[in-house]
Amino acid sequence: DRADRIARFQREAEAMGRLIHQNIVQLYDFSRERDGSLYLAMEFLEGPTLSKILKERGPLAEGEAIELMLPVLSAVEAAHKVGVIHRDLKPDNIVLATILDGKKESQRVKVVDFGVARLKGDSMTDAGQALGTPVYMAPEQAQGGDIDERVDVYGTGAVLYELLTGRPPFVAPDLPNANLVVLAKILTTEPPPLRDSCPELSPALESVVLHAMCRDREQRFRSCTEFIAALREAQKNPQQAQWEKPDEVAPLALPPAVAAAAAAPLPRGSRRSVPPPRSSLSAPQGPLIVGASGAAVPVPQVAGGRSGPAPSSPMVGGD
Repeated sequence: DRADRIARFQREAEAMGRLIHQNIVQLYDFSRERDGSLYLAMEFLEGPTLSKILKERGPLAEGEAIELMLPVLSAVEAAHKVGVIHRDLKPDNIVLATILDGKKESQRVKVVDFGVARLKGDSMTDAGQALGTPVYMAPEQAQGGDIDERVDVYGTGAVLYELLTGRPPFVAPDLPNANLVVLAKILTTEPPPLRDSCPELSPALESVVLHAMCRDREQRFRSCTEFIAALREAQKNPQQAQWEKPDEVAPLALPPAVAAAAAAPLPRGSRRSVPPPRSSLSAPQGPLIVGASGAAVPVPQVAGGRSGPAPSSPMVGGD
């Protein structure tokens, strides 16, 4: 309803107001007009999202992928230090912006769109809801359970997975309930090894990404700072895997509608297990709320400027 949309808009504004970091889009002002409309005034960003870069170029080389993710992790860690959990990290929400410093142009990674962020001390409750974009959700987030900063560790791991392989860790079948099927995969299975689709990838980097995406959050990096250190070590010793396969984790309980979607027979002609090539993947649907009933609905949007105008996504609060 409108009250919920306004509350979420105000939460994004409050989250953005806490964040001052060179790799986070800057908020200048937010307010309500006399006619009741709300707006955010933000730093203008010109440049492609990582999603657009992937679509145009395919998988990135290890060094480039790491160098893109290091500032993202630094930005997310800075957000965590002031009590902000992003919850919707994905290639669409990371912009490679052109920055003009005097007469000199340079490129800088910027994290955008804090529309479903959680703030420490927030009076809004999300109990029993899974907020975010399904293919990048951590298992505990997909379950609608208690979350902490490690959901963003998982999310950045999922983004790095896609930068290296050209596809998300879990790919949805082309079905109306595709998002629920993806949530079932996230809750019951570990991500496929990256070297299955990218044999030339170094063992060290593969182990780091899979460690960041462990289904059991206790086996993940405890912070983005630890993740950064592991990436630096993987650059130094690419042939030396830092972590073995994670300990076996029992499948997490599926919300009723997710369980039903996972068990539903596929329509004739559909394929669940073989993902399409990256170039034919449709853009992931972005942010959803999966309530206690299991029903999945888009996060409401509020009129206003996007957190840094990624060219393909001009609105605030989700794509």
